[in-house]
Order: sequence, then C-alpha cells, then structure tokens
Amino acid sequence: MATVLLIEDDELLLKTTQSILTRSGHTVVGFPSVRDASHALTSNEASITTDQIEIVLLDLSTSDFLSPEALMDWIQLLFPSRTQRNQPKIGLVSGALNLEKIACNLGAEFFVEKPYLPADLRKKIDSVYSILPPT
Repeated sequence: MATVLLIEDDELLLKTTQSILTRSGHTVVGFPSVRDASHALTSNEASITTDQIEIVLLDLSTSDFLSPEALMDWIQLLFPSRTQRNQPKIGLVSGALNLEKIACNLGAEFFVEKPYLPADLRKKIDSVYSILPPT
C-alpha cells in the first residue's frame, strides 16, 4: 500500500486520519504543520524518508501555499532527487465549501472535503494509490 505524508493541524483529526489509513494498510507519518514535516524529513528525524513518500495529504488550513508555485517549490525542496514522473501525488483537504477548483489550481492532484467519512477517505487514497507508477 501507499506511504502517506499527512499534515493536519487538528490533533484529533491527525490521529484519526492516521488510524483510518493505517488500518487500511497504508504507512502514514503525520505532522501538525508543514514546518514540522519539512524539518523532520530533512533532518532524518522521521520514521520514513522522502524517497518513500507516495502521497501527501495536506490540510489547506495548515498550509502556507497561496500559489501553485509555492506548493511546487516546497515539493521540489522536500523531494529534490525525484523526477516529475515519481513525485508524490498531492492531495489537499479542507472544510471550506467549493475549494476543489482552488485546490487543483494550487497544484493538487486530488481534493478531500471535510468532514469525510472513513470509507470515503480510504476510497480516495486507494484510488490515488492505484494509479501510482511502479517504484
């Protein structure tokens, strides 16, 4: 299954989402902020490496990315040795209505609207995982 980087500032939702995806067979490493994730992954303090991450699930409320360029710059900084073909799939999460188009404009490949049911989240992550190129 997929290795997922989860960034969610709501501690309860972070733990719940980690649990949902872990029970589905995914490996999940979660952080409350982009800064914490970046620090842990670049200083080798995380339990996984950036080369292992296949999906990034990022809550828009924790994000500093107000443009597609900023999001893509962060991806390039965090995953410098990865080619365009094997960059992780980026998913944005938000509870605000009608943000799917904005999320796609920010460079996300998929969007998850809050609140979500565990089955819907699993289905979305599984569908993204199914189209990942082989490693």
